[in-house]
Amino acid sequence: MAKETVEELQKFLPKSIDDVVRENRDKLRLALATEDELKALETTIADASVRHQLAGWNVLMLHATTASGQVSSPRLIGRVGNDSRG
Repeated sequence: MAKETVEELQKFLPKSIDDVVRENRDKLRLALATEDELKALETTIADASVRHQLAGWNVLMLHATTASGQVSSPRLIGRVGNDSRG
């Protein structure tokens, strides 16, 4: 693809999730997960070796209104680093 074509295309692409939410605020909402939403996500994870740690984490909820109703999708965010235990 020619460089000029890529540059033209990039003008139309969102630069961040904020651009997407702002453009679609009538259909889309981004929020931190509530206690009830976190409780609904609880599960047991089988023991496994730890290769990375997630620091400063939080759960964001992406709430979208679609033709078939409300859909909520969790997103785990944070900073990933190597496991300090070696």
